[in-house]
Amino acid sequence: MRAKATGALLFAAVVFQHFELFQLSSFRVTVGFLVGSCVLLVASKRIPLVRLSVTWAVLIGLSALAALLAPAFADPANYFSTLGLLLVTSGFIVLASAGLRTELVNAAEFWSWIRASLIVVVGLSVGQVITGALGSDRLFNIFGEFQFQNQYMPYLEFVTVPRAQGFFLEPSYNAFVIASLATALLCTGKAVRLTIVLALSGLAAAQSATGLLVFLAIVALIGIRSRPRTAVPIAVAALALVGVLGGSLIDRLASITDTGSSANYRLLAPLEVVADVLQSYPFGLPLGSIYDVVRTYGLTMFGVQETASLDNGIYVVIYYFGWLGLVAVLAMAAWAIANALRPLKGVNSGYEWVVPAWLLGSLIFSGGIVAPEFGIMTWIVVVAYVGAVERRRASGHGSEVGAEPERDHRHLSRSRGS
Repeated sequence: MRAKATGALLFAAVVFQHFELFQLSSFRVTVGFLVGSCVLLVASKRIPLVRLSVTWAVLIGLSALAALLAPAFADPANYFSTLGLLLVTSGFIVLASAGLRTELVNAAEFWSWIRASLIVVVGLSVGQVITGALGSDRLFNIFGEFQFQNQYMPYLEFVTVPRAQGFFLEPSYNAFVIASLATALLCTGKAVRLTIVLALSGLAAAQSATGLLVFLAIVALIGIRSRPRTAVPIAVAALALVGVLGGSLIDRLASITDTGSSANYRLLAPLEVVADVLQSYPFGLPLGSIYDVVRTYGLTMFGVQETASLDNGIYVVIYYFGWLGLVAVLAMAAWAIANALRPLKGVNSGYEWVVPAWLLGSLIFSGGIVAPEFGIMTWIVVVAYVGAVERRRASGHGSEVGAEPERDHRHLSRSRGS
């Protein structure tokens, strides 16, 4: 597989990841899973067998312990199907930790395809908002009957400005894809301002409060730690977005105490479930039991007939792994804070220090964190992070935190020519 083909196929895996091909038992096979799996295996530098074996041994051991301690909740079919998804998704992320296979994949061309996927996803999202506001749903559910799981209902008759789903299942996942691609591109240090403007535009179209708040926090960190030439336009773009959507964001946050609201269902209502798990099942509940257990709590969300899941990846981790899951989440938070505050030495070839914050924040988007598509998007972010760290370490010495390599190179070229 040549470099150009690798990038193009990953572009297809991202854009068409929710194009459903067929269903195998309860598992819906998508273009994202089939194509993405092949690309990841080829594009990853190597298979880190020791790291992979340790990761899988820990996950299998902990999940088996939870099933043994709470056998009444362990349905074998649900347990093993969820375990299989967890091993595949975690395997993708472990593969990313080895980095990109640069002897086969041209990094510059590879990341240009990722940028193209961001442009296409944002372009469709903005188009959906514009045409939807004019009363047309033609750009929604463009895969038709092949749309993964079910078709999204934009409810144009009830809203003035609809939420964009992009190519995906629903707006929140659209925001997850946009912000993941943008975070990966920030690691390359190229076209930083363009990447941020695209991401903010796409997130505004998706109207995802989670996506906007998490990414705005990352943008704020970048602005604080960058030179004025980068910080000023970033601040202007962020303030413009807050000016347009600030009222909506405040309303969404204020609704967290309103039973049935999306914010309440995602953040506050599941705390009862999580608290019961930590109190009664310190090692968590068996994989695959979440639907049966959550259904008994009677959680509600407007527009949803039955709520039988946790729509928050952090809560899912705690549900399945108990106190150890909580410790893992807190460790991720500490890693994110340490990276955001630590001064970087040497040339900072990208903004890789935002990745830990994004990996933690990305868990909040959805409870479907064992889905292979989640693993594929996370692979893109992690492999970009590994590449940026390797470049910075190889450079040895150099510039201020947040400097943009392409700008510095142009400055040097002018100096040599003068």
